[in-house]
Amino acid sequence: MLGVDAGWETTVFSQVNQWRGITASIRRELNEKWYVAGRAEYYKDRQAVILAEGMKLNGFSANLDYHVSSQGLIRFEVRQFFGEDAYFAIPGASFSKGNTAVTTSFSISF
Repeated sequence: MLGVDAGWETTVFSQVNQWRGITASIRRELNEKWYVAGRAEYYKDRQAVILAEGMKLNGFSANLDYHVSSQGLIRFEVRQFFGEDAYFAIPGASFSKGNTAVTTSFSISF
């Protein structure tokens, strides 16, 4: 699956700010209950329309989904973002060009 997002914003002083994002994802069924997926992302928002501080980022993620039932899902995900500049705060007042998150979630649809 491929997704493209773009937007424009006009300021009080008629300045036009723009942003864009592109995502590509794949998903594969392992069996009736288990799925694996991956996603690549790119965002460019130098004028800080949708992202704080104005950023240019790339990201990758991988997840493993377990369907508890037709309405319940447990997801295990690893996600990494990295940018040209050090956007991500690290405890101790320093910054990094990358950010990695490992998450687990449970969702219910109704």
